[in-house]
Amino acid sequence: MKNVVLLSSVVATTIFLLAGCASPSSKPQPSPTGSRTTHVRDSNTPKNPATQGVQISQQNATGFSSIHMVSPTTGWATGNGAVWHTTDGAITWENVTPREIRPSSKLQTYSYSFSKNHFWLAVTTDTQTAVQIYRTSDGGQTWNMTQIHDVGYPMHLSFTDVNHGWLSLMQGAAAGSERESIYQTNNAGETWNKISYTNEIPGGTLPFEGDKTGANFVNTQHGWATGFSPVSGQVYLFQTRNDGHTWKSQNVPVPLSLHGSQFTSHPPIFFNQTDGILTVQVNAIPAGFLVYQTTNGGKSWEPSTLLMGTTRNAVSSTWDFVAPNVGFVTDGAKLFMTDNGGQAWIILQPNISLKGVNELDFITQTDGWALTTSGFLYHTTDGGYTWTKVH
Repeated sequence: MKNVVLLSSVVATTIFLLAGCASPSSKPQPSPTGSRTTHVRDSNTPKNPATQGVQISQQNATGFSSIHMVSPTTGWATGNGAVWHTTDGAITWENVTPREIRPSSKLQTYSYSFSKNHFWLAVTTDTQTAVQIYRTSDGGQTWNMTQIHDVGYPMHLSFTDVNHGWLSLMQGAAAGSERESIYQTNNAGETWNKISYTNEIPGGTLPFEGDKTGANFVNTQHGWATGFSPVSGQVYLFQTRNDGHTWKSQNVPVPLSLHGSQFTSHPPIFFNQTDGILTVQVNAIPAGFLVYQTTNGGKSWEPSTLLMGTTRNAVSSTWDFVAPNVGFVTDGAKLFMTDNGGQAWIILQPNISLKGVNELDFITQTDGWALTTSGFLYHTTDGGYTWTKVH
């Protein structure tokens, strides 16, 4: 298993390595009740008839902002609220956007693909509009929609199987702090219950302090919330073992040479119930990148070797892991590969410029795709050395 999130209009799998990025400050405060239920509306809608059957030709840029291939032939992509599906190895793409969505750059979306047939898309237009979650189980031919009567930007969405998933909403920010609510589904997204929310008064719930990056669960009880910590030498990681009812800060060891640095952590990725990784950015110029590994279900985390950006103005890293030990990272100048969990990094020499690459998506150690900010898509079958332009 790998990082299988798709995000458009907000930020892709790109890890932004500068702290203090501006966030809308007018977002409302989440409900203080901590209710575990929410009113929902469920509707069945086919894909958008205006775009049904439309395909992207091989000569054109895709317009995608994110892509996830679930096999060598089948995958999903998003961009400006539109959803695309391929079954021929990314050569042609069918627009399967739900009929009720009108694609726009103003849409804030986060999506997740679990298989060639299962896909979820969380959508909102602004902080005052209720969040809608679309789901399909037949490759985008038909869609169901559930509306959560809560507001905020979809920040992270993940599933452990086709039934159990979690959605993190960003709901307003202040200097070094941010509100967040976490919703859970146990029925494939038909209904969603609020299980966690931030509280400005310490005591069990998620803390208001820190800029949030989302939450991820390894099972229905055990999960982690991540973000930016303004405290030097401290990695932001909170853990729950009771389905999000209470959260406790988890100690993450920081290399001695980085005790004066600040960090941003991102939701951990688990490949099974015991083996997972936690990716952490080092907020510096040039930027740094750390991979933490766990082999005991997240009870403890061990850091890898620090990977520093190769140019002074490298402020972001784009990454993808296909196994606990095998991953790829680019800083926009060079491409790195590890086969030992980040303890050592190999500098690859690809045949294309990596400038503008904002997403890497590998399905094996050799077979992968690279997507640029301008929407061009490249494919490699030799582990990142040789890339062929697909679109």
